[in-house]
Amino acid sequence: MKAIIFDFDGTIADTGAMLFSLANELLEEGGFDKITHKQLEELRKMTIIQGMRHLKISPRLIPRAAVRTRQLMHARINELKPAKGMPEAITDLAKLDGVVLGILTSN
Repeated sequence: MKAIIFDFDGTIADTGAMLFSLANELLEEGGFDKITHKQLEELRKMTIIQGMRHLKISPRLIPRAAVRTRQLMHARINELKPAKGMPEAITDLAKLDGVVLGILTSN
């Protein structure tokens, strides 16, 4: 038997817009300036630690931010839409004999 395993964020679900919104919500809650889409593109080229330093946020806040992001994401999970083409791809793959589909995610 073969398995095809998908990640959830950005693969099965189009989470980009929601994560951008949640990031800005968390920044605002913490008293920090919100980021723009242009800044997001710059931050994507950095490690988490580099990004935090760039935004002048203590890396010690990462665990709390991760927990809060997960809470907010779970509260809004029903708002997510599937990534383009994923419903059709999963339907087609589910028809294959001897193939099990799965999701592996930190979310």
